[in-house]
Amino acid sequence: MLPVKVPPEIKNDFYENIFLIENALSNEQCQSLIDEIQSNIYEGKPTSWRGSWNKGLLPIDHDIQSVLNEAWSKAQQFYETSLDFIEPYHIKSYKTLNFYGPHTDNYLSVTERLDRKISLVVQLSDEVDYEQGELVIMGKSVSRKRGTAIFFPSNYTHQVNQVKKGIRYVLISWAWGKIL
Repeated sequence: MLPVKVPPEIKNDFYENIFLIENALSNEQCQSLIDEIQSNIYEGKPTSWRGSWNKGLLPIDHDIQSVLNEAWSKAQQFYETSLDFIEPYHIKSYKTLNFYGPHTDNYLSVTERLDRKISLVVQLSDEVDYEQGELVIMGKSVSRKRGTAIFFPSNYTHQVNQVKKGIRYVLISWAWGKIL
């Protein structure tokens, strides 16, 4: 009988790679974005893994862009990486019973050397405006505090749990860069 080889223990704290900026946006900025987008939300059809497809795009000339650019600069320093471009910002709503199943945001292209590297979720709703609907990254629930910018590697599995009551609004985007 051959001896059983025990694989080496791999220690990697995935949660150390989640970068938060509390109060990245003020309460007033969050509410302004919600108010602005409410009349401009596209509603798509739910699927078995995505019970939400309600979103609108933030105009490219919106005055919040400079604040978001500053947050991206801090994230780029935190991750010590170069970024080539940031996708347009989406404002997404999760209504009662909406959810988004486990997924990653990167594309894993075998032919391209460019991919999504960092994902961003900014919590626009106040945490008392909805029940449940947590963002869960690599099995860990993250901040629901209004105005918090949450950055994480785009290859991390994440999901949004089902909203039981109310509406959860978030601003989302992705930064692309060269993959080694």
